[in-house]
This record gives sequence, C-alpha cells and structure tokens, in this order.
Amino acid sequence: YYIKAGKELKNLLKIDKIPLLIEAYDVSHWSGKIMVGACAMFKEGKYQKNSFRKFRIKFTKNVNDPQMIYEILKRRLNHKDWPLPDIILIDGGKAQFNYALKALKEHNLENYVKIISIAKPTGTIFYDKNKSINLNLLPYVLGQLIKNIDKKIHNLTINYHRRLRNSIITKND
Repeated sequence: YYIKAGKELKNLLKIDKIPLLIEAYDVSHWSGKIMVGACAMFKEGKYQKNSFRKFRIKFTKNVNDPQMIYEILKRRLNHKDWPLPDIILIDGGKAQFNYALKALKEHNLENYVKIISIAKPTGTIFYDKNKSINLNLLPYVLGQLIKNIDKKIHNLTINYHRRLRNSIITKND
C-alpha cells in the first residue's frame, strides 16, 4: 500500500525518491485561548508513536492558525538532532502552506523538504507555491494516505488540547 502511495507522492511533488518520512502538523485552540500545536512522524505511512511532539504556542498572540503553524515549525526546525522529514503535511489551507514554506526558507530547507497542505472541508491539497489539486482527483491510495495522516495528526492535536484544557479548568475550579 505505502509503496504505491509513495510513488504517487513522488510523482506529484516531482522529487527524486519515494518519501519515507512524513511529518504532520496541526494546531488547536479554544477561542484563542490555550493555543497548542502538535507534530507526528510517519515512516512509510505508519505513525511513529515515540515521535509525537507537543507545542504550547508561545509567541503568536491572536487567533492566527497560519502564524501558529509557522511558530511550531520554526521551533521544530531548531531541533537539529531530530531527523528531517522528506515531506511536511500541514492540516490547513494555502495560508498555512505559505507560512510553513516561509519557515523552511528561513532554515534554507525548501530544496530538501517538500510541503503539502490539506484544506478542509474542500479537500484542496496545496503542494507548490501556485499548485493545488482536489483530494478526490488524486490516485486513491495517495488520497487515502493523506487522509489517514491528516486524521491522525488532527486527532492527536485535539486530544492534547482537550487534556491540557481540562487540566487548566480543573486547577481553576
């Protein structure tokens, strides 16, 4: 399953090899309060449980999901000891894609790591500065891979946010 999806991803992104490592990112907040982000690694399409990273948003002051993606990606890229992924998948639209690309460029990594971003509910996949495609137009296995990774990071981020929010609310009661 992954080899076929990996080949399709290689073709879509016009890269030299089948990508083995994909890092996925998402953010969550409660009306601008308790803002968090998360990152998880997928090796050959399989979630690597020990790779889950949680981020409290420190520098983004207003509800600004693209800026939050930028912040957590910048902070993640400062960890030189973490292996670089082949692809970064962002839960978000074109603005999130552009902010993630900005973070990569600031680390001179835009030629080494590719970004894809998925905008829900439209299912639009952004994969280059000016290129997008609807998820339903992708080959089935590639669409499933992207959906599965996006769903996993979304759920991980939401669960982290809920646990944090509940612990803060409990402390304040």
